[in-house]
Amino acid sequence: KDSVDFRSFLVPPKDYYWLAADFVQIEYRIMMCLAGEEELKQAFIDGVDFHKKTAALLFNKKLENVTPADRGRGKTLNFGISYGMSYYSLARILNISFDAAEDLMKEYFKKLRNLQRFIEKCKKEAYEKGFVKTAFGRIRDFSILRTSKDKGAIKSALRATFNTIIQGTAADINKMAVAAVYKAKQPYGDKILMVLNVHDELSLFVHNSIPIKEACKVISVMEQEFPERDWVKFTIKIEYGPNYGSLKSPFKEEPEKEQEEIPEFSHKVEDKDFDNVIVISTGEYADFKAVKLACSPAKPYAYRVMLEINKKIYLLPSSYSFNPTKKLLEHLNKLEGVNTVRVLKSEK
Repeated sequence: KDSVDFRSFLVPPKDYYWLAADFVQIEYRIMMCLAGEEELKQAFIDGVDFHKKTAALLFNKKLENVTPADRGRGKTLNFGISYGMSYYSLARILNISFDAAEDLMKEYFKKLRNLQRFIEKCKKEAYEKGFVKTAFGRIRDFSILRTSKDKGAIKSALRATFNTIIQGTAADINKMAVAAVYKAKQPYGDKILMVLNVHDELSLFVHNSIPIKEACKVISVMEQEFPERDWVKFTIKIEYGPNYGSLKSPFKEEPEKEQEEIPEFSHKVEDKDFDNVIVISTGEYADFKAVKLACSPAKPYAYRVMLEINKKIYLLPSSYSFNPTKKLLEHLNKLEGVNTVRVLKSEK
């Protein structure tokens, strides 16, 4: 059976609608602001696709010449660097050799020198002081770096130092945003209720008597600016709907870039189309949300089936997106040794 989105079971009280807003790429923005990577900060200001801009720098290409595969690699590196990803992990995720992964990561830091210096600075200060601070002064203890003799524990802690500052600063900004929304909603009393805060997303229940445009003004105070710090603006994406699983933008919808990069398969699927099949799902790569493998993430217990034809990757119609048929699995078994086949475990 097709999987069900559990969020659709989360509904507001009668006569209320669900309003949610989450920060747009807040951790990437913080990462580039704290590191002082001006060119990538400018990408946020100009509304340029951040991962595409990263790929353009990484592969010495003009923005318009960056391919979906290039962008996918840039996105993988952007995400992985903040979590201290190793060469081995990068090689596994991109399905490339260890040496190629090492070269790619070295090139990334060659182009983003300030980011590399900032990461090393975070590690050094954690070693010397036994703790790190977020940009707003909140402390996390790293005394293990000074007391432990366990090399594995020390290595793990070092990877966490930089990420603590990035995620911790994001958490600080999120708390400021929650406080701002709480203040802004006061004139509405019980007609606007704050109900859920998940990571960098805030959800409200809004009474039907309040127009969506007015509700958007209330929740828009989430957006934060820190001109004294020379940071970019931390913007939000707003959605609303009858339940948590059926949210949509109150503004004019624009095509999602991820979908543009992997178009729906346009012609009738035939046996010959299975010559080069890629099956992707969430599973052990859930942390990287599967999109790092140049595809959309699958739902739990589901697969995303991709075809590579003439060096282009297509997404099969939705009828093939869930629980591969016996015929498809037979094709996969035949292609077991082919590099273009990737089958990942689906998460629960």
